[in-house]
Amino acid sequence: SHLAMYVQGEHIGEEENSAWVWEATGVGVGEIPFGDAKAIKEEFLTRIVNPGAGNIATRALLWPDEETHQDAVVRFRAHRSLAKGKPYEPNKVEMLNAVFPWLGPKLFGLSEDDLAGFFCWECVAAAWQAMGLLPEDRKPNTYPVTEFLGDTPLLRGVVLGPLERLQ
Repeated sequence: SHLAMYVQGEHIGEEENSAWVWEATGVGVGEIPFGDAKAIKEEFLTRIVNPGAGNIATRALLWPDEETHQDAVVRFRAHRSLAKGKPYEPNKVEMLNAVFPWLGPKLFGLSEDDLAGFFCWECVAAAWQAMGLLPEDRKPNTYPVTEFLGDTPLLRGVVLGPLERLQ
């Protein structure tokens, strides 16, 4: 029901031991900082997620080489500066089109994705597109949360690691 992206500081040119979660919530797009990258999983569970609210899992991006990884980092930095502070997506038709792709367009028509606001999965999909990991010919709002649980094919030789349950 929610999707966010965990980022360690050294991967984006910030303090090596810093960590944060990049996500879209009801208050908008941005990062939630954490004090120590080593404790983020436990801290995330206690600070952000309502205990007992459901299952939580992570998946790592597995990079084919350091050059690809560093290029994606540069691209993410640029995307971050453009997307930070954008509002949560107000257009519920976009959510219906993503959650029910076989039904939403028939009932409501195709929703244009202007990227003025983001749903949680749309925030991550847009970041991954900016990083060159997802095709740019597909709108970010058409990637539902469930697609990130499966074997979403990524570009540039990057693959998603196995699901690692936290709770």
